[in-house]
Amino acid sequence: MPHAETFGRTVMIFDMDGTLLDSMPAWKDNLYQVALRFGVELPPDFYDLYKLLISPEVAQHMVEHYHVKGTTEEVFQAINQGIVSYYANSISPKPFARELLEAYRAQGMTVALLTGTERPLIDLVLRRLDFFKYFDLTCSCREAGGPKSSPVPFQYVLKQLNARPEDAVMFEDGIHGVRSANQCGIFTVGVYDSMWDDVAQEMASVSGRYVRSLGELLT
Repeated sequence: MPHAETFGRTVMIFDMDGTLLDSMPAWKDNLYQVALRFGVELPPDFYDLYKLLISPEVAQHMVEHYHVKGTTEEVFQAINQGIVSYYANSISPKPFARELLEAYRAQGMTVALLTGTERPLIDLVLRRLDFFKYFDLTCSCREAGGPKSSPVPFQYVLKQLNARPEDAVMFEDGIHGVRSANQCGIFTVGVYDSMWDDVAQEMASVSGRYVRSLGELLT
């Protein structure tokens, strides 16, 4: 069993999409496929422009600015329905994700999941991949009281785990999540994802540690 870096902490909090799961391409492909079903071909840079938005906001932009032929609610529901098949069938863990989680469990760490993805998708993919066994707590940002652009969900997780900020490490591929975790006093590990190439250098500068692969955390 490999040993995982703990940074002198005992609570490991993971983002899911883009950090543990190679799922960001699925979200991108889903949006383009939904638009095609509504009769519109989105420009190649659409996802780069709107990847920081949540699904209802993306649906609104698709309708108002790209003239997708449907209501915002219809497009939003189509986005949600379309992504389910990816989580049920094709999304896979990032390299070394399972090994890292197994190492932290073997080392007696408390392990939690905090994700902007909604609960039904969390349950669907974690059951399929047999990942639930690695976590002491899993929660969506909605359950935790707010988006990762705010410290609120991080504070919620710490409270649920009866942990202090100085006990915890946050593994995150999104720069907004890294910044908010830093605000809370949580040590941050920025994780590279190809969807965030445009902010990779900035991520490296604001993260306590930055890795291109989760395998870098194993010895």
